[in-house]
Amino acid sequence: MAAKLNVYNLGKLGVNVDKDQTHLEDGELLKAQNAVRDPLGVDGGIRKRAGLLKINSIAAAGSVQGFVPVPLAKPTTRRFIFGRYTNDTSSGWNTSTDGWTTSPTTGGPDTFDATNAVPRAPTKIWTSLADVSGRQYHHAGRAGVVYRNRFFYAGNDYTVGTSAPTIHVWDGTTDYVLAHIPDNPDATGATSSAVLCMIAANQRIYLTTYDGGLYSTNTVKARVFELNSENGALVQLGSRFPISPDAARVPYGLAWHMGRIWVGTYTGGISATGKTYFLRPGIDSDWTLDNTGAGNTTMGNFFSFQGQLYIAHLSDALSGAIVRVRSTLGAYSTSKTAALNEGGAVPIMADFGAYNHFGALAVFNGALYAAYFNQIAAGTRYARVYKFDGTTWTTVYFPAGDADAAVPYHGAFVHNNILYMWSSPAYNGAGTEVNRLIYTSDGASWTEVGSILDNFSAASFGLIVT
Repeated sequence: MAAKLNVYNLGKLGVNVDKDQTHLEDGELLKAQNAVRDPLGVDGGIRKRAGLLKINSIAAAGSVQGFVPVPLAKPTTRRFIFGRYTNDTSSGWNTSTDGWTTSPTTGGPDTFDATNAVPRAPTKIWTSLADVSGRQYHHAGRAGVVYRNRFFYAGNDYTVGTSAPTIHVWDGTTDYVLAHIPDNPDATGATSSAVLCMIAANQRIYLTTYDGGLYSTNTVKARVFELNSENGALVQLGSRFPISPDAARVPYGLAWHMGRIWVGTYTGGISATGKTYFLRPGIDSDWTLDNTGAGNTTMGNFFSFQGQLYIAHLSDALSGAIVRVRSTLGAYSTSKTAALNEGGAVPIMADFGAYNHFGALAVFNGALYAAYFNQIAAGTRYARVYKFDGTTWTTVYFPAGDADAAVPYHGAFVHNNILYMWSSPAYNGAGTEVNRLIYTSDGASWTEVGSILDNFSAASFGLIVT
């Protein structure tokens, strides 16, 4: 029997031609002709785009009597921007307009006071979030994101414990401060210490903050915010971390999945049990604890793939790091465990070092890519990139041990059918062998960029098209 069907949220997020059906968000369409969001403000409503009925040569019968084609300017410059870092008071940018074919310039975002338009230095979090193992230092966050062809990043123009961290925005020409992180009333001195990670999703930017404290004294504080990219308004999501009864857990990795913002905790102890939380912005008032099961160690990254949530984990010196997956039904299981010997031409590792881990995650050409890093007991460094097609994991990138490209890749970015991964600010706290960028157009052949980069990499990478 026919009945009325109410459909909500249809087309609210417009047309997305870059994703397949399994990766669309609620409210996105694969195809729509002359459809626009209803300007009357009906939630989720769409209507036919308004337009001219006809062109009439009689002035009294129509106000439009002719038209002339006006070509739209095509993008002429793709400007990549890659943070560089020397020390807490010396950071800046590598900028390339030819896809890193030739040496980049060291310029980047400019503002009325160019000395302030620089990325947040990793040392603003290293000194407290890292424990006694220097190998944890490379977990310096991903404090930058591209949204609507603008680059949003955590600035370095503040003093920890004295002034508030900043968020800058750069449109390819002008850089300005969009927001300041508000004080945390739970933290000693109240002032936040640093922005950790940022993602763009749900027509907003989401970010995590580290608000001071030490793991050694169980005093670490942190929060998650939603940022309005137009006016800089910051809205805290849910409770401040740590959430009782925990004493010291930072919401580090972020992902948008199933209409929710997900966070995984990062702890000072590598074997400490991590926790996964989610929240539906605008619906939930607080975080929902989703998983604390065995094997749920410290987490470094999240990514949604084929309707499931994949999580990159850190491990200790006793076992290989893992990638876990949360099914659509909420069950957690191990999808991939790093092996000492992956077979074929992949270099064999002698053992697993402390803080061997999976870092960057990205979906590219219908597959999930995961970066892995291990520094064995003897000191040799190994890096790999794994590919998962939904059924099988394969190793697609594997430089030789101690090669310049054998570094931890903690960030990934996809543009113009090319996957980019970039290295962390330091693989062991020594500040060497870190300025690496790799990219691929097919997932099989990889190009390494290193010698032309200036200084060490920071936690920001983006692209502006003009």
